[in-house]
Amino acid sequence: YHDYLHYHNRITGFNDAYFARKNTGFENGHVNVGSFEVQYDQYKGFESRESLSFPHLPPNHWYMIDFFPGMNFNLRGSALRVDLMTPLGPDKVMIEFRGLGLKSDTPEERLIRIRHHNSIWGPFGRNLHEDLLAVSTQQQAMNEWADNRRILHGRHEGETIHDEIGMRHFYHEWGRWMDRWPADPDLSYKDGEKLKAA
Repeated sequence: YHDYLHYHNRITGFNDAYFARKNTGFENGHVNVGSFEVQYDQYKGFESRESLSFPHLPPNHWYMIDFFPGMNFNLRGSALRVDLMTPLGPDKVMIEFRGLGLKSDTPEERLIRIRHHNSIWGPFGRNLHEDLLAVSTQQQAMNEWADNRRILHGRHEGETIHDEIGMRHFYHEWGRWMDRWPADPDLSYKDGEKLKAA
């Protein structure tokens, strides 16, 4: 559903390359989402970010890496966002969003890079408010007075962008740390592995 949540993403990125991106899991729960070229100029009022794209990378590309358990690097051509998630309690998480540029930027380049960052992730940007709306409504559905819920991460689509491998990979590593089998939290991780092997 997340791909369809963001109007900006639909206008600038819905093409064959977007949907063909691979999600690659690594040891210890880390995940890399494959890259593709974003067509920023397809969105009215936006321009290509080619001139300020990060060095040694193809222009206008989008890269994303998740480091387990709570760090995300999200590079959109000219702007890098780093997110840190810190648990504060069983139902509270502090999320820090940081936008980064290059030390070598001139003041003019830095201003453009900030504008590019804020156009997507700033308080009046295209995506952040949509993400926050999704999270807050999901949280309402998960409160202690809500109906019982089941979270299914069962889509298998060749480890492409709509495959749930990233989430399964996260829960697998989390289960290993917590000694709980992700498919059945009443089982220890070791017992879950035995059951899977049987």
